[in-house]
Amino acid sequence: MDDLTRLAIRHDTDKFGLHDYTPVYDALFCPWRDRPVRVLEIGVGGYGHADRGGGSLAMWRDYFPQGRIVGLDVAPKQLDLGPRVSIRQGAQADPTVIAALIVEEGPFDIIIDDGSHRPDDVLASWRLLGQALVPGGIYVVEDVQTAFMMAFGGSADLSAPNHLAALRDLALDFGSGRRVEPALQRIERHHNLIVMVAADGPVPDLMQAPHALRAAAAGQGALWQGGGGTGAPIVALPVDRLSSDAALTQALEGRADGDALVFAWPEDTDLLRRLFVQIDHHEIAAITPGIPVLAAAARVLSLVIVPGGVMVVQGHNDFPSIHAYHLGSRRAVLAQHWVQTVLLDPETQPSQGQLLGLLDRALLYGRPGSSGPIQWRLAEIGSDDAGGLQLQILAAGRGGDWGPVATVALACAARSTDAVMSDGYRLVAAWAWARAGSWSDLATYLGTDAPPEELTLILTARAHATATPEDGPEAEALTGMVRAARRDLREARKPQPA
Repeated sequence: MDDLTRLAIRHDTDKFGLHDYTPVYDALFCPWRDRPVRVLEIGVGGYGHADRGGGSLAMWRDYFPQGRIVGLDVAPKQLDLGPRVSIRQGAQADPTVIAALIVEEGPFDIIIDDGSHRPDDVLASWRLLGQALVPGGIYVVEDVQTAFMMAFGGSADLSAPNHLAALRDLALDFGSGRRVEPALQRIERHHNLIVMVAADGPVPDLMQAPHALRAAAAGQGALWQGGGGTGAPIVALPVDRLSSDAALTQALEGRADGDALVFAWPEDTDLLRRLFVQIDHHEIAAITPGIPVLAAAARVLSLVIVPGGVMVVQGHNDFPSIHAYHLGSRRAVLAQHWVQTVLLDPETQPSQGQLLGLLDRALLYGRPGSSGPIQWRLAEIGSDDAGGLQLQILAAGRGGDWGPVATVALACAARSTDAVMSDGYRLVAAWAWARAGSWSDLATYLGTDAPPEELTLILTARAHATATPEDGPEAEALTGMVRAARRDLREARKPQPA
């Protein structure tokens, strides 16, 4: 796992997990880590809440220890992320706001557009800020799947104005050798990302593949190979392999994940035009079903375009759509594993919200019994609310651990100032002890030393005699848990069929 991905998980930013951007970013930005870079991110997160968001700004702050990190958001933010991080308020398409930002904070080494995701705003920001990159600087547009979404001003046919279509056309003009402004070194296309790199000298030689170009293969190979780059080969192929979907698919067959194929720029760019869009083929299928998709789209992780040539990075492109996320994807399974590894690390101090989200995903996508470590970590950090307890019970009922249910239930009981509520939570804890076979704890609760069968009978009677809480949403939640305990204890005493 690369350092940036680990930081993204710890700082609770969706740049890894729901999205898998950080392996690509780590490969792109790793050479800049120890430089006094200036990073601008459009979009701070947290929507209209002044005290929320900033996770990715904290991630960049820690990744670039000498960097100056600037966030721009249309909403006012009151976040203290340290002296190297500043947040400015303003619209990303406002020329006055951007001009002042460039004068006071620019030029920038890295600009990341994670703002409104509306086509007109994205294109306006690129026009206003593209010239503010240092030579060799990197400009990234995130979440380009919104180009298909009417709610964001997009469309199924990518009719103008549309940022994906406009930047695709820019890439095709650039690859054909036409002059573009600002001057660029290369354009990269990854899952839900478009990367523009400002010119800093001669056009790169795709076959020599210096680090900047190798980064495309390295970043996309990271989730497959454990991070840290890839030694995958770069192979030159005849340009006729870009003549059709079938020809390119055949060229990709049998190649390893991360292999890079290099082609001269084709006269007919129809295949590249479609492939540039359909790298996000699962997003297209989820948002605008029915559109025909290239077979090669499922085998291409990245495109790297330079004047006169294109690099195609091979790999199983099975990123699930964020609009139909699932763990049937090998990439998604590994991403979930990485998130769990970091959040359960004793050196990490996860929030209850992070762990509840992890537990929720484990229940949705994991195998029975896989939730136990997450449940115990939640109990360790002092979870003491009804919602968390409900999720713990759900996890335990699906093959997880009942011990954390008792721990959290007792924490809820200790917090509550209402005697009926406290009794209800202690009953839930006792039910968990019975399910876990913790008979000594159950005996102490019941105040009697009896064999397990008799303890269960006594607990069943007590469960049905326990008063029902009456007021508020927490009382309603607890009532549901008590009813579940009553039902479960009653069912447990029924004779089992032979």
